[in-house]
Amino acid sequence: MTFRELGLSEIYCGNLEKHGISEPTSIQQEVFEPISKGRSVLGLSKTGTGKTLAYLSPLVNLYGSSQEKVLVLVPTRELASQVQSSLETLSAGSMKAVVIVGGESEGRQIQDAKNSGWIVATPGRLLDLLKRRLLDVNRVKALVFDEADRLLDMGFIDDIRELAKYLPPKLQMLFFSATLHFGVDEMAYELGADFLRFGQECEQVTVEGLDHRVAFVGDEEKFHVIAHFLKDHGAARGIIFSNFRERAHEISSRLRGLGFKIEGMTAQLSQGARVQIMDAFRSSKLQVLVASDLAARGLDIFDL
Repeated sequence: MTFRELGLSEIYCGNLEKHGISEPTSIQQEVFEPISKGRSVLGLSKTGTGKTLAYLSPLVNLYGSSQEKVLVLVPTRELASQVQSSLETLSAGSMKAVVIVGGESEGRQIQDAKNSGWIVATPGRLLDLLKRRLLDVNRVKALVFDEADRLLDMGFIDDIRELAKYLPPKLQMLFFSATLHFGVDEMAYELGADFLRFGQECEQVTVEGLDHRVAFVGDEEKFHVIAHFLKDHGAARGIIFSNFRERAHEISSRLRGLGFKIEGMTAQLSQGARVQIMDAFRSSKLQVLVASDLAARGLDIFDL
């Protein structure tokens, strides 16, 4: 099965092939036709299966040549930038997406939104602009919840309820989640979505090919175990997650002292600093990223 066989327009297939993408994943195959026909869907698929492209590819088919808008809600700034980048890859720049998140120029976001068919936003900043009537969402036809379970876990449900009051009725709604989360179902029903369900939760929630190991160590031993692990794996790239922002920066500082090319990334940093760090990590200028759960879901990083 190829994207051509699914019915994706030739120009978009060509754009994907330039980036080595020709065969859709299971979730991409399942949801393509119903989304292309304007149906609302709830897609459940584990991390690493291409959920972003699962909704982008049929939506560009459906709304690519129209004046209608698509609104994508995401839990983090980093995921918003990735959605924008994926749309750029798929459309080769023919479709413009404005990213509306905190920490960026409000004026530029408002201006760019007037000339963009796609709005990719975190709920808080978007709601703030809508309350002040600085943004027009009357032409939105499709509403996407990317990492819907994460949106709920981060406490955005009240913002989402408030956002819905500003949006047109009878929207096509798409909910994509990596885990079975009954709150996602409840949110979909509350918003009045008549959706079809695709995918299923499985016991293995991460992609195949990962080697899972657990080390039971005391708190004082953790740093030394991490340092030895990194030395044993040479030039391998990876992410170290910490539950606490201060601990993440402490770990990165100590590992830099040992000669590792490493940076810490948490919500304490400015948006510009976070973008620079992610760009450096994606381009392999950094070997290791130390992060809070800011980077835990949805980010697509090659050769990790």
